[in-house]
Amino acid sequence: MVNLNGWLLVNKPEGLSSAAALNHIKKYIKPSKIGHSGTLDPFATGILLVGVGEATKLMPYLIEADKGYEFVVRWGEHRDTLDITGELVATSARIPTQAEVESVLPRFLGQTQQEPPQFSAIKINGRRAYYFARTGKIVQLDTRPVRIDKLELMGHGEGFSAFRVQCSKGTYVRALARDIAHALGAYCHVIELSRTRLGKFVLKDAITLASLAEILHNDGASGLGDLLMPVERVLDDILVHDVGEYAARLLRHGRAVIAEAIQPGDGALVAAMCDGALVAICRFESGGLQPIKVLNL
Repeated sequence: MVNLNGWLLVNKPEGLSSAAALNHIKKYIKPSKIGHSGTLDPFATGILLVGVGEATKLMPYLIEADKGYEFVVRWGEHRDTLDITGELVATSARIPTQAEVESVLPRFLGQTQQEPPQFSAIKINGRRAYYFARTGKIVQLDTRPVRIDKLELMGHGEGFSAFRVQCSKGTYVRALARDIAHALGAYCHVIELSRTRLGKFVLKDAITLASLAEILHNDGASGLGDLLMPVERVLDDILVHDVGEYAARLLRHGRAVIAEAIQPGDGALVAAMCDGALVAICRFESGGLQPIKVLNL
């Protein structure tokens, strides 16, 4: 059995859930562990970062990654899900001009508070918000802090507008579109959505699911191994420290080691490497490295 560990950058197509996309890969690599970072709605396309094997242990370190999206809205219609999959709730003849749209975008830049959509996975009393929304019940969702770094109008006309946004984790593009429309005294909903960036990963480097399926069909797990990026690829923002073989053995057994050569400050995360291989993600404490995630590479 081929030992597979690493990251696969997939361009998820429209009409397929993130779980279904994973299933295209799972059948070729059992029993390796596999998971993805950041679910995409079935109608959305774009980056789905898939972790295979030991890479799945590093999924939590992707949660903080900024994201980039391109999206298109249709003006004049409000839908319950805030996107093309929802039921029509209200209509309006008000179609903002390009100048009007551009004039409100600066309001959303920087740190803002955003109310999540009713159709979201946020838990309310142990149930997902979308459970209540599907039964027609409106629940109170607390606003959440988000950060919008860039928001551009890419195109406008014939009742549609196209946008590009770079934002922090937790930002709902559907809610952003709703709020833009509200600022203009109008209605809209998202009809196209593509994730174009996840942290350091960009869409142009992603493989289509069709191409991936062909490679897996022809070459199986070995073909996937040629495509995988190294496990440590997601750790660019974490301090790297090389350790010797003895220290690596201690870390792999959950024991702390002294790290006199670095002083990042207590609580800092450090990636311990040995001979070019990632040994563990550690927390720096009192001059030493305490392993919190050990990898078997």
